[in-house]
Amino acid sequence: MKFLLSILLFVSFAILVQSICDGVVFYTNPLKKGGTTYAQNPSDDTTGDNCNFGVQKVPLSTDAGYVLNFTFSGVFSLEESKATIQIYDGNDNIGTPFCEVTKNVVALNCPSSLTNQISLFYNIDPKLKTNLPSFSIVAKSIQGSSGVATTVSGPVVVTTTLQPQSTVQVDTTTAMQLEATTTAIVDTTTASPVNSITTTASPVDATATTLSPVDTTTAAQTTTVLPVDTTTVAQTTTVLSIDTTTQLQTTTAVPTVTIPQQPTLGPIFPLTTTTGIPTLPTGIVPDPQLAQGDIAIILDTSSNNALLQKVATEIINSLQINAAYTRVNIITLSDKAATFSGWSTTQANALTLIEATTLQAGYVSIRNKDFGVGFNGAFVQSIADRANVLRTAIFITDNNNQRIDQIINSAGPQYINNNDIHPVLVNTNPLAKASTFKIIGRAFDGDNTNAIIQYDYVSNKDLFESILLNANALCNLEYVISMSIGDTAFEFPYQGYLASVKTKNYCNYMKMNIKCASDDNGVSPITVSLNNYSLEDGKDFVYIYDDQSVLRAMFGGMGQAESTEQISHTQFVLFQVMTDNQNIYTGLDVNFTNCTIVA
Repeated sequence: MKFLLSILLFVSFAILVQSICDGVVFYTNPLKKGGTTYAQNPSDDTTGDNCNFGVQKVPLSTDAGYVLNFTFSGVFSLEESKATIQIYDGNDNIGTPFCEVTKNVVALNCPSSLTNQISLFYNIDPKLKTNLPSFSIVAKSIQGSSGVATTVSGPVVVTTTLQPQSTVQVDTTTAMQLEATTTAIVDTTTASPVNSITTTASPVDATATTLSPVDTTTAAQTTTVLPVDTTTVAQTTTVLSIDTTTQLQTTTAVPTVTIPQQPTLGPIFPLTTTTGIPTLPTGIVPDPQLAQGDIAIILDTSSNNALLQKVATEIINSLQINAAYTRVNIITLSDKAATFSGWSTTQANALTLIEATTLQAGYVSIRNKDFGVGFNGAFVQSIADRANVLRTAIFITDNNNQRIDQIINSAGPQYINNNDIHPVLVNTNPLAKASTFKIIGRAFDGDNTNAIIQYDYVSNKDLFESILLNANALCNLEYVISMSIGDTAFEFPYQGYLASVKTKNYCNYMKMNIKCASDDNGVSPITVSLNNYSLEDGKDFVYIYDDQSVLRAMFGGMGQAESTEQISHTQFVLFQVMTDNQNIYTGLDVNFTNCTIVA
């Protein structure tokens, strides 16, 4: 017994001796032009816990003619520890740093360097053992000059000063600019901005997928909002298309809604409340070829490679991969690191990377320094590129044996929530259940609309129809709605208690119904108040029906001021939100008076 105890003590001592503190290091150095690299706070190489490496000088360089741009995220305990991070041009801390981090921030985008070589100085008391800082750094090689540092309280959506010739592009669809021939319809009775109706034919690859069919002969109608002088407060009404074969009942009483004035902060968007009854919504048939979003496909190479490659290949072949529709980032896990293909990956390159995967002998790592930092950085970049698209992370594995650390268990859910990622764990092992895979399931589980989905693989068709194109699953609608049953208010997506900045968007292909039952059996009107809403203009709408399924009101576009509708002579109202396959926004905040949410 004493002999065994001695062995255990020796092994424990050996582990302690071997455990070292890894300092701040950029995983790729030097960095090729246009490339991206990552770094994080010092951490124990065995436990993954934060540690104190002492004062560090960390150099980084890129190709001549290029400069370096830095984004910090998840900076915690920096103030408490009195530590600082300074970045200087050149090989020493001479002059003034072009970027300095001294406070705790959720995200900070620094200006670019002036040269292709920098020195990062991490200053900390080497004797400090508690309140050790946490932070992640994404460094990009770009062409451009320096700008102004920007601090935001949520994920980085766009920098204050865009760098000239920068490879970072802001998705122009967020400004509602469409390349199409427009026909202007001007209301001659008012000086409001021009509303236009544009008809465009959405491209469909008829051979790329066998999923839900799409009628390629139907033109999708979109509304283009032309630029408005932001110094003018205007009241506008969007002209909605009406099926010319449908006769409107002129005797039907439809409540009139007063369109409130909109603020003049930034471009003015039309508050598209309408008093006319348009053609009733039928929804959009989900089609992966028309889906818009950024999808990270994370490959656990310790899994059966044949099944791993089959599932990933079928996903890629179902999508239309380009900058307008779906972008993919193939992330390959290994025992000590992860490789990222980036968001510019083509379909051909994605298939090549998947085919090249080889079986990992032993377990892969999803520790923060091996995977988490890069994972977060990839989605920070996704938001900067395309703020208003759906973000999905698909983990493909057949086991529950990933290497993990304490940092990723706490940081992983923050990465998911802060970047509004919809995580999906796909189990390819027919002898196991995804619900038993607790390691990934715990480390990358977000809140409410970002809760992880654990899916046992059946087929590619079922994966898309049941999960990836199913807003009820992807946005966790049943659970979110259930949180408001018995209440008189509803926020979707739920942004968090007392959230000052909205970071979460709703999902594509939604058809969400909320029923609010009258408190006095219809004697008094039910009042529906949208205190704040942000929907894709001309595409995503809120419909309000009475107990006879008559459409009584409709809202769309973006509005900060209160929009109110009274529905009389009804036992309940049905509040329906419908969205299409494209841009997504921060949703709505609604209050009901004289009714209670029942379903």
